Amino acid sequence: MLPTLQAISIACALLLLSGCSHFKFGAEDPVPECVQPPKVASKLENLLSLANDMNKMPAAARTVFCHNLVKRQQESPSQELLLQQAVGRTLSDACGDISKLLDQTNALTPSLDEEPLRQFVGLQQEVLKNMLATSKRLSSQGKMKKKKPNSPDSKDSTEPVSEETRLLREKLDAIRSMEKQLDGSTDAK
Repeated sequence: MLPTLQAISIACALLLLSGCSHFKFGAEDPVPECVQPPKVASKLENLLSLANDMNKMPAAARTVFCHNLVKRQQESPSQELLLQQAVGRTLSDACGDISKLLDQTNALTPSLDEEPLRQFVGLQQEVLKNMLATSKRLSSQGKMKKKKPNSPDSKDSTEPVSEETRLLREKLDAIRSMEKQLDGSTDAK
């Protein structure tokens, strides 16, 4: 019995030793944590976000936003506010005068440090130039129409209407004559 008791005690000792073998009694080396600093949005990302947010706004809210933006830019001019104004101008007339914005962004473009931002500002400038050219073209066409009401252009514009009116009258006369024929055939019966 003694050998069995001895064998059991040895087995228990071995089990205890093997169970505790994974524990370290010394100080462990700390594992450094990988702490990533929060990502700071670039100027381009901020401008794209602004454009997206303004796009979702109703027209009245855009107008209020632009008035505040123009006021802030007048009080304390900054590159960021100017770029926001250029983006906002594509969505609202209240974000300033296109000619002034083009002049200011042209002077600003060489100093921009990020190539994607420079490209985006170049795109905004082209959009603004196109808007300016379109508004000038429309206003000059409106002035021409006001100055020359008897011009050949105005006759051309009334001619298709009179042609259309003539065709409608012919159709109406044909319908009336068909009605008279139908009325005459029903009266004869």
